[in-house]
Amino acid sequence: MDTGILVVDDDELARIMMRDFLESVGQNVFLAEDELSALDALHQKGELIRLVVTDYSMPRKGDGVRLFHCIKMIRPELPVVLLSGQEFDHDHEIHQVGFNGIEVKSSRRDSLMKFIMKYMA
Repeated sequence: MDTGILVVDDDELARIMMRDFLESVGQNVFLAEDELSALDALHQKGELIRLVVTDYSMPRKGDGVRLFHCIKMIRPELPVVLLSGQEFDHDHEIHQVGFNGIEVKSSRRDSLMKFIMKYMA
């Protein structure tokens, strides 16, 4: 099986749209709807997952920051990009977490492509 990107978002439409975009640029995609299913996918797929793109806010289902810390305990080398509906320009706490990238969901996809090219090449 090919390596791929794990997309984590509690919004089904957002997951589908991200999957469609990533597949359109030749990436294999694994989907998870929350923190627990993301961690399950990491255990099941192991080294096949080479990049995680996670939503920031998943009410009642975890959040991107907590997921980041869980991932780093399991696979410290795995790059994680945070997606959010809001900008974090002045939120130093988010920037200090250690994400490999922080992107706004509504931003152009070419900014996300730089992370895909960097980590999936």
